[in-house]
Amino acid sequence: MKVFFQIKFSITAKEETQIEEELSNYVLTWLESKYGVAAKRAISACKSLLSDSEFGDPNGLFVETVHYEDVKYAQHNLWACKVMEPPKRWGKFAPRRWATEVGYEQTSDKSADISYSVRYDDIASNGEKRAPRPQFNLPKLAEMLISSEKWICTANGEVLHATNYQQHVGPVFGIDECRAAKEQALNAGEDKMDKHWISLCKVNRPDKNRDIWMLRLADAVGGVLVAPYFDKQKEQIHDNRLFVFCDDGPTEPGRIGFWEWEEFESEPGRWKTTSTYMEQASPVEVIVLDEVSNIEGVIMSLKSGLKIPSYAHGKIIFAAKNDTGFEGVLCDTGESLLRQRNPELVALRDDIYTLPYYKLNKSDIFEWKYEWESRKIYKYISLREPQKRIPIYPISETIKNIFLSSMGWPIFKAQAILKNDYLKFREALASIPKESILERVADTYGISIQEAQTYVDEFLQMVEKYMTVEDVDSAVITRILSKHGGLW
Repeated sequence: MKVFFQIKFSITAKEETQIEEELSNYVLTWLESKYGVAAKRAISACKSLLSDSEFGDPNGLFVETVHYEDVKYAQHNLWACKVMEPPKRWGKFAPRRWATEVGYEQTSDKSADISYSVRYDDIASNGEKRAPRPQFNLPKLAEMLISSEKWICTANGEVLHATNYQQHVGPVFGIDECRAAKEQALNAGEDKMDKHWISLCKVNRPDKNRDIWMLRLADAVGGVLVAPYFDKQKEQIHDNRLFVFCDDGPTEPGRIGFWEWEEFESEPGRWKTTSTYMEQASPVEVIVLDEVSNIEGVIMSLKSGLKIPSYAHGKIIFAAKNDTGFEGVLCDTGESLLRQRNPELVALRDDIYTLPYYKLNKSDIFEWKYEWESRKIYKYISLREPQKRIPIYPISETIKNIFLSSMGWPIFKAQAILKNDYLKFREALASIPKESILERVADTYGISIQEAQTYVDEFLQMVEKYMTVEDVDSAVITRILSKHGGLW
């Protein structure tokens, strides 16, 4: 089916609103307002949409629902509803049938991720013409959900209204995804009966016997980090186990990661664990810089250097807090950051020109208390695509450096070429590598060749501003580079 409208956003409930129940009520209200008696007849046998149900006419108005209740943690319920509307013919065109799907993924007791999509298909036979693509308008149910006074809607860290939404490109959580997630969650539950887990753990210091244990911070449930519940009055085994023995993986105190572990009965009534480090899964630390208030401040701190906890390793989102959540950039201690002599000091490498940019809600972060501080981790196992990439340096400055590196400037200086020695400079220009500067600029900033051409042209026009006297006479460079097509 063709996508007509698609959106994905987070909601945070006001007061004691039961999001799941209110969401299903909105769907019922929408159905009854649109189909009246037909809708009431279709759902008359169903007391609630929060169940696994199919009702109505498969060739007319037909409703499917899938529901999963997380009875253990009560923090990750799932629900989806799909409404197939009766086919409707428009004039001489083939009948068109519309499908609406709403998906609900609970993220906490007061928040959830919502997916909403509207699709259509033309049922053409015997050479019937298909109707043109319908003109866009905000679907009524979407407007009801976004404008509800029972919760606050946010997308990409911004409060959502019926006038500032953006369609979501990519997968959404619909009926099929909910059915698969429910099956996965149920299988995970069966695994727990077999004493098998995947958990986010923190490596502790060796004990007096030089054994290394790990603190179990969270379990991976349906791709989301969920804090386990521990009963101090019960034996620490199975689901109630707080510590897991470190058999594999990193052993530095404070390091976190994902371990797959299981229990076995070494002797009657005595349970032990075995653990395997999962290299393919990498937790993302979120470090909030309290001294800055926006993304520009985060970038400046990274460029000048900042102190981070010694345990921080791998992928890190450095963020600033704002009214709706956090905004930050993704770095990697092994790629984009350089550690100084003091291992707690890091700075951005000089050859990093852009960084992935993220807006996060509070519900996107898993947090726990660690010694004297609060430690934050990105809540989902798979890191989503960034909203954009943001430049670290002005593009004009980067173009200047690319030009100079392409001209082999250190060689010119070694030959004591003067800035006004035009003939020698012209001879040296013939040895400039024919590497495409446009492609380098485009690759560096993730832009098109056409956009790169615009920036290069602007740079050449403003070269007096961006080049210093010591570089080479600006007028000479402007004339020569503008005519030397081999550079691009």
